Amino acid sequence: ELERRGGAAASGGGEGRSPALVPLWLEVTLWFIVWYGSSVVCTNTTKEIVPLLGSGRVLTLIQLCTSSLLGGSVLLSGVGGLSMKSCQGFQSKIWTLGTIFSLSFLCLNVGMKYMHVSMAMVLRATEPLFAVIIIVLRGGSVALNLVGTLVMIVVGAGMSAFNEPEF
Repeated sequence: ELERRGGAAASGGGEGRSPALVPLWLEVTLWFIVWYGSSVVCTNTTKEIVPLLGSGRVLTLIQLCTSSLLGGSVLLSGVGGLSMKSCQGFQSKIWTLGTIFSLSFLCLNVGMKYMHVSMAMVLRATEPLFAVIIIVLRGGSVALNLVGTLVMIVVGAGMSAFNEPEF
């Protein structure tokens, strides 16, 4: 999508396509702000709610059921050009991904009960490094500058939590 939009923007809209209403850089920036802001709110709210519910498992179940209902509604209604047809051909991969994501989400919420938010985020920041390790172990290759960037992100997250007792 980025390459298509970037190429279309550079060529004045592409063949037969109308130009984007919002420049690509602005759209990416806005999505990043929305993602980051919602992540901060979600993480801090999770930290407050888990002790009240007594279990990260209950909160995870509530969150996943809510997101499943919302996501299913979007797919069934076709909002934004998304539909069930766009999932055809790789349903098993979607179920696998959903199961693994749910397990990851559950572990994060349960972990919030036992550690400070910043420590949980340091551990979460290491996820891309483990993805790189898995890619390499499976015989793939990863650009060195990508690994360097990921290391800097993990180190930065670690530095932000350095004074926490759990560190």
